[in-house]
Amino acid sequence: MAEGITDDELLDLTAAPPAPERDPQKLRASAIQKDIYNRHGIKPGTPADDAAAMILAKAINAGQIDDNLEPASGWANPEERAAAREAYARRGKSPSEVKERWDKSVYLLDPATSDYYQNHQRDVDFLSLVASVPKDAPLPYHYGMGASGPQTPPKLADGLEYWDRSNMNPLWRDSWWQANYQNQSGAGNAALNAASNPDVPAGNYLNFSEVVPDFLRMQASGETGSAGESLKAAAGKRLALNRYRPLSPSMILDLPGGASPSDVRQRVLALREELRQAELPNPDQRWKQWTKQNFGAEWAPPKWVSTGLDMAFSQADLSALIPGIGPAWKAAGAGAGATKAAMTGAKIAGKGWVAPVVKNAVVPVAKDAAWDQGVEQVVGQTLVHTAGGPQAGKAKSPDEIAAANRARSAIYDRTVNDGGIKSADDAAFLRLQKDGLVTGFVR
Repeated sequence: MAEGITDDELLDLTAAPPAPERDPQKLRASAIQKDIYNRHGIKPGTPADDAAAMILAKAINAGQIDDNLEPASGWANPEERAAAREAYARRGKSPSEVKERWDKSVYLLDPATSDYYQNHQRDVDFLSLVASVPKDAPLPYHYGMGASGPQTPPKLADGLEYWDRSNMNPLWRDSWWQANYQNQSGAGNAALNAASNPDVPAGNYLNFSEVVPDFLRMQASGETGSAGESLKAAAGKRLALNRYRPLSPSMILDLPGGASPSDVRQRVLALREELRQAELPNPDQRWKQWTKQNFGAEWAPPKWVSTGLDMAFSQADLSALIPGIGPAWKAAGAGAGATKAAMTGAKIAGKGWVAPVVKNAVVPVAKDAAWDQGVEQVVGQTLVHTAGGPQAGKAKSPDEIAAANRARSAIYDRTVNDGGIKSADDAAFLRLQKDGLVTGFVR
């Protein structure tokens, strides 16, 4: 004889059916999630964060991204990128629209990276947001050096906005402040781009202005044997940021025309490894290297102290040598420049070079040096911790130091006279001018 049903089963049978979902945002998000699962062959009911991880794993296995989740593709050379910029601009319907599209085209994704962003990154972004939207409970406070009070919960509206903005969009940004893809969004990414991207005036200036401070850091690092080696390391960092764009989703490589996707992938991975090896030591590493060499034991002060002291190096700002240029530049881009500069020692998004430290431009018109320095330290330290905190480090072996210096020297020698990006862009813009599609100066 069959056993009777349990009380729980009886409740399930007699319970009223759940009310149908009526929130249009939730309904649309559910439809998008279902479509993503269908396209990637993910079983219904799989948690959104697990599904996002599956999509990334598939992209790694397909060679579209590396183990650090960075695109394993890029522009083969400056001419390839310039031709794509020109083609994008030519679709404008008036000279002003052509010029606007030309300006925006600095953010063009190369075709392979664009394919990855459209068919994988965009899906991962959306599922990650869905997984992080709280159901009912508020998010907790954050305490300590990174204290920020109650956290603002992610909203489905944000995810839907970026889902729409990124649809079939070949640009990873529209401008220094507006991202088109969710993984490039936020104030931190906007500030990093504005202050490190050489296509943005403030970024081009700040990359240049860090050469002297970085030279001084290398002189005090215990990793170089001469001023010449220190200068190569400092200048090579700036040249690499300008030439290869390692902080961009689409790096600009140095391959010949007609390079295969396999050639591009191998060069991207090799170049990232070379940039990683050539990376300038952060404050923690420099302290430990110096104490190991002089006292036989590694030691460093607390990171908030070492990072704060490190900012003093950036007082050696090249703008101080050119009367009038400092206040003009700093007034134009102080906010973005200060944010990027403050990220001392912090690897941004797992990418090679570290961002420079905060400039003495934080208060462009400050006349009191003590006040200027005080504000600088407060802003700088706040932004350092916002960006993820100063990085730990350890002293290197002689072999590691030698390898780092070889990489720095090779990068410098290869890029010091490389004007390929400017030449290619200028030639493309001139073609637009000659065809009467745009007016203005070559840029």
